[in-house]
Amino acid sequence: MIEQSTISMTFGEFTLRWFLWIAMNGGLFFGAYKLCSHWARLQSAELATAMGIVVVAGLVGVETVCGAMGRLDFWTVGSGLALLAVLMVWGNRRRESNNRIIGASGSRWTWQGASLPNRVWLFLVIATGVHLASRVVLSLIPPPSNWDSIWYHLPSVVEWLKSGSLWVSSEPPYWYHPRNAELLLAWWLLPFRSDLLASLYSFPILLWLAYSVWALSERLGLSKEWRWFLVLALPNLGVMASVVLGTQKNDLLVAALFISALTHLMARNQQAGNDDGRVFLSALALGLLIGTKLNGLIYGLFILLIWLCAMAFKGGSLATIRRAITYYAGGALLGVFWFARNWFLTGTPLWVVDPHAPSGQGQEAMASSLIAGPFSLETLRLLFMDTIQGAGWWPILGLVGSIVVVCWSPLKISTNDRIRARGVAGLTIASLLAFLATPRTGLVTSGHSIIRLGLPFVILALVSFFALIHWLTLDWPASRRRWGAAVLSVFVLVPSGMPDELLRRLVLSPRGLATLALFGLMLGIAWRAQWRALIARWAFGSVLALLALSPIFLWKLQNYQWSHWGGAYGDLWNIDGVRSGIFQWLESTENTKIAVYGSQIFYPFYGSRWQNQLYFDVESSVNVRERWLDRLSQDRVNLVVFYKVKKKGPTDTVELQWPREREWVVQGGSSAFAPVYRDRIAEAWSVKNLRRAPVNECDFRAMYP
Repeated sequence: MIEQSTISMTFGEFTLRWFLWIAMNGGLFFGAYKLCSHWARLQSAELATAMGIVVVAGLVGVETVCGAMGRLDFWTVGSGLALLAVLMVWGNRRRESNNRIIGASGSRWTWQGASLPNRVWLFLVIATGVHLASRVVLSLIPPPSNWDSIWYHLPSVVEWLKSGSLWVSSEPPYWYHPRNAELLLAWWLLPFRSDLLASLYSFPILLWLAYSVWALSERLGLSKEWRWFLVLALPNLGVMASVVLGTQKNDLLVAALFISALTHLMARNQQAGNDDGRVFLSALALGLLIGTKLNGLIYGLFILLIWLCAMAFKGGSLATIRRAITYYAGGALLGVFWFARNWFLTGTPLWVVDPHAPSGQGQEAMASSLIAGPFSLETLRLLFMDTIQGAGWWPILGLVGSIVVVCWSPLKISTNDRIRARGVAGLTIASLLAFLATPRTGLVTSGHSIIRLGLPFVILALVSFFALIHWLTLDWPASRRRWGAAVLSVFVLVPSGMPDELLRRLVLSPRGLATLALFGLMLGIAWRAQWRALIARWAFGSVLALLALSPIFLWKLQNYQWSHWGGAYGDLWNIDGVRSGIFQWLESTENTKIAVYGSQIFYPFYGSRWQNQLYFDVESSVNVRERWLDRLSQDRVNLVVFYKVKKKGPTDTVELQWPREREWVVQGGSSAFAPVYRDRIAEAWSVKNLRRAPVNECDFRAMYP
């Protein structure tokens, strides 16, 4: 079932969908809260971590069922989520929590008082908040532009939403990979059937990851100084700022699921008795992991191995083991759909092999492309430099410290802390091995950054390093620890470019100065404890006002994006400074099925309102012109677009060349194709009559220099 596009929506329907979407999210979060709050001794951060797992599992589960039934639309998915929220609330309405939710362990750290370290930390928190807020606002304005996002993440979601089904006949790039993250992304695109909210997809996952890191470090016994440091360091890592935030990549979701599952397994192992709730949460996270990304399967198996080791170390009754197996088998259903779909469509449940590759070739190529092998000193050097550039020296220091702790523990700490230190050090080393098992060596040797694939390792290495610092500074006064963490934070915030962005966007612009003055006023008020009630009322009123005005802002923003769609993509995806007007020209087309050659940026060809259809040539390596024409005819393609690509010329110099299929179009003559658009780097040809397409023996280079 195909819903109407956003262009046919009135402002009233737009507003209704927006507020219904907010209400559905609120109901789902409330249901997750009611469900998670009845599990034993969930601390505040662990409660948020558990809620994140349940919410993502609910979204993925409902959308999987709706998509498998061919009903992936806003109203069906929304009804399913509303029913799920009601079931979660109703299922706990008569139950009272045996163990109330407790706060963080240790002494409370308040922000009030005249202590200078407190003010420094408060400034760092506000600066990071302003930095993230500016990233959120700026990511909303342009259309999605990340290469992977517009190559295969977004096209997959658009094909689902246009057909209403996960069983689409078209084959976008990497369609056979697991797509749980894209299902989560689809929920951001469903209310307006546009990419208006697509760039916000990664920010809630970052917040969830921050809670997970806080909960994990709390389980390790880290003081609040280092917990705050870890949370503030996350959004300022180079890989976060330049690659992950504001994009539609799935690496952040893998990291959040992995750290969340690890937190609850650690909590289950530390508590006396059996805690089925913790095992159930880790089982949900494992199922989501194996259905999110290729390396998610590796990290999911890692989680399962940790549980088996914990059971062997701590022991458990046969009934407990049976329940845990049931939980993990049930949780795996959240990822098994992609295996089942691939088995049904291609005859194999694996997604790591291109179904169009020759038999056996895909397996051999995948096995030989593991980062761990074939391994070389050059690959090691590239990985080392990629880690330094994407995350700084902290993961390297954390890895070295972990190896030292595992091989020789020099820490003079208690027995429990020593066990924790060796545990987190072992997990860090194991996560590195899982990262090295990722089949992406080709990306390393070609100069691409792949540290985002190792985000779980980076985060665990950060936690491990600052856990070591915490244990080494246990005897320090609280004020000295806060000063030490504040000084170290400079080495994280400055390399990330955050001070430079704040300087350019805030201090050097009138609007920025006004914003900075407003936050300065808030900072001054925050130092006065007696004004906290005023701050709360002001914040609550501001949220209500922004919520009431948000439909107007989003409606205007949507129209602005549509009017600048073609120009934005023409500027973003130019070749050596030469921009193409093909995207702007395509805005005048509608219900056109387009075949694109020479370009991997498929998403812009849908048009701003997704008014066009795309034909994905899964056999582009074919060398027979007649077979290519037959495929275009069978799929009813009526427009062929060619984009120039960089190739090596006869003298090994890089030249801009047309793709091979353009020569076939020229050979067809005017009876089969007609040129309708042309510039220096792009062309569009309309398809007229492919069945009577003679071969025109002309000089291709002379006709089209």
